[in-house]
This record gives sequence, C-alpha cells and structure tokens, in this order.
Amino acid sequence: MEFLSDKRTILSNPGEKRNNLYYNVQNTTVSEVEVGYNLGRFRQSLSSSRFNSVSQVIIPNQSFLGDCFLSLELPATVADQTICRGWGYSCIRNISYLAGSSNVSLMSINGQSAFQQIMLQCETEEKKSEYLRLGGQVILTAGVIPKAVIQLPLPWSTACSVDGGKKLIDTNLLNQPITIQIEFDTSAKIYGGNGARPDQFTRVECITRQGDLSNKALSLRNTLMANEKLMLGYPFIHSQSYAPPRFTVVNPNDVTSITLQSFINADIVGISIGVIADTSLNPTGNNSPSPLNYVDLTDVRLLFNGQTVYDCPGDLMKLANAKYSKAGSGFVLNDVIQNGAIAPFTSNPVDTYIYCFDMAVIRSLCFDKEYQNTPRLPSQVLELEFKVPAADTYTCYATYYYNGIMEISQGQSNIYFN
Repeated sequence: MEFLSDKRTILSNPGEKRNNLYYNVQNTTVSEVEVGYNLGRFRQSLSSSRFNSVSQVIIPNQSFLGDCFLSLELPATVADQTICRGWGYSCIRNISYLAGSSNVSLMSINGQSAFQQIMLQCETEEKKSEYLRLGGQVILTAGVIPKAVIQLPLPWSTACSVDGGKKLIDTNLLNQPITIQIEFDTSAKIYGGNGARPDQFTRVECITRQGDLSNKALSLRNTLMANEKLMLGYPFIHSQSYAPPRFTVVNPNDVTSITLQSFINADIVGISIGVIADTSLNPTGNNSPSPLNYVDLTDVRLLFNGQTVYDCPGDLMKLANAKYSKAGSGFVLNDVIQNGAIAPFTSNPVDTYIYCFDMAVIRSLCFDKEYQNTPRLPSQVLELEFKVPAADTYTCYATYYYNGIMEISQGQSNIYFN
C-alpha cells in the first residue's frame, strides 16, 4: 500500500512532488475506487441551542468525512432590534474537535480565529463576500427570521478549493467517533437596540459532506489494524488563537507595539491578525455591535529579535497581501450598523482587512493539502507594530498557523506539529 508507512512523517523535510505532465494507467481515472458522496445525509441538532452554552456533535466513524457546516436560525426580530453582519461567526466563542481516540485532548480556536481562517481560505473576493453574506446578514427591522450557515474550520473541513480541495478523511480507520464541540457566546455579541433579546436559537444543526465506499473492503482499516507498525498520514494546517492584552490609544499618530507570544515549537507558516475597537466589540447604551469590523491598520511592521520580517509603510501591507498570496489582499466588505438603540436603524458598507503575514511561498491557508517548507523560529516572541485610525481601546485577535499531521494507527489518531 503506497499510502501507508511504518515511519513517522518529518514535517521539516521536503516531500516528493510527483510528475503531473503525463497520464498513465494509474491516473487516467479520477479515482481508482468507487465512492458515493453526499451532503446532508448526516444532520444532527446540537445538544444545546442556548446562548452562553456548550454543545457537542458526535459524528460516527463509518464514512469518509469532509466539510462540516453549521446551520442556525433565530426567533423573528422584534421592534427596536438589530443583528450584525456575519452573526453566525460572531455568536461562537470557541470551536473544538477530537478525532476519536487521540494523543491530544480537544483542540480549540476562538470564533475570531475561525472567521479569519475561513476568510483566508477563500481564493477570491467573491467567495469571501458570499461566505460572509451567508454567515448572517444585517437585520434592521422587526419581523425578520434571521438565518445563517457557516463552515467550521477543521482539519478535514476547509473553504479551500485549489486543485479540487482537501481530501476527505476516512473515519473508518478510527476506533471512536469524532467529537465537535461548539461554545456559544452571549446574545449581546450580535444583538443591538432596546428590543428584548432571545436566550436561545430556534434551530442549530450540524450538516456534513461524507463519502462511502461501494466496497467497504477497500478501506485501509483492516490493513492498519493487522500491522501495528503501519500508519496513515493526513496533513493539515493547525491553527492557534492568541489575544494579547487590550490596549488604549490616545493619539492615533503614535505607533502601537504589541508582543505576539505563546507560539508552540513547530514550523509556523503564517500569522493573521484583526484589530477591533471596543466601540464595535462591546458597545454601550444598547448600540449595535460589529464584532468583525477590523480597523484599518497602517505602517505595519513585524520584527523577530529586532530583525525586520515585514516593514510596510502606509498601505503597503494590503498590497503585499494582494501580490504574494493566492487569496488576495484579505479584503472583506463589511456592513456596520450606525449608533442608536431605537428604530429606524441604518447601516453603512465598510472596508475590512484581515492582515496575513505569510511565511510560505504559496498562501498556506488556501493551499492546505501539502506541507509548506518554512523555517522554525528559535525564539517564541515576535513584535508587531502598527498605527490605528482613531483614539479608542482595542483588542487584537491573532491566529497562528503551523504544519500539522494526523497519523492514524491501530484506530488512534496521533497529532503532531513537529
């Protein structure tokens, strides 16, 4: 079996690129085995639909598993009530997963990292716009039933479509089912206005894309179980959330400097950041929140031990992201509700940028099927500098991305980043 190995994957070593210029008897068909794919055969309501609660989804280990979506619905809006754009992402505090029996516990990221990761996996501005629109539209009037659908960023579930997208993972190889855990935030994160806020969703459902072999005997499960030395590798980009302490800016002409730390000892392939003002994240007086309204940063610098990694005066960081990545400049057209607690409400389109420091030749987040050969930083601290547009108190949400491997052997998943 060319897919199996008796040696662990070494992430720091370059792999083998197979010739893709000529067809041969082994690659003239799309797949050597017959697989029937479906979307929505597995649908499971979350165990709790209340705000500020934790719910789990248990996915049986009996099919190939791919994209995982969350479909949400809220009660109809009432008088003097608003809901922010992208509320499907903003209502989530944390997303966690456990790939069956594993050498690690639940792996988690916060809702801001989930949004950043999905947006940067989208290859075009149109795709970003559609993901955000379907993730919950702005609602300014009463009597509207809010609906949203979002994709959960997981090792086997990504928005990437480059070269056909990510391969599905064979959960038949696991001895235990896959667990996905969703922790919801409070309703104040997405609702504005004086209208009474609901305390729960009317519907929250997980929907997956799966595949089933026409001949179950073709699964590698029996081969793996018969030989304890063999393992199957599944590459993915591991993400880690980090939020430095909040900071206050009095003079927007001053340079703000924050420290990025808590890196794990692994090959880092990229960092994304979004900075949000308190007036958008935690508004007072029942004004409407805009938790995805990242402010416009200028004069962005990233330093490692005093050495320049990025030094981008003015808006060069946006242009650099557009030039050096498959996913464009990180631009997302947002819609921000103006201050006010009583109807009528208005909203205005606002340019939002997710800033990505890419350490890879190809934007790793939208090309996550193979490893990126990047150096490992010997230090655990980076310095980030930038200017913000206005005086306010801000929160910086950072996401770190690393090469990751899930190796399945004897029914257990072993996850490594080094």
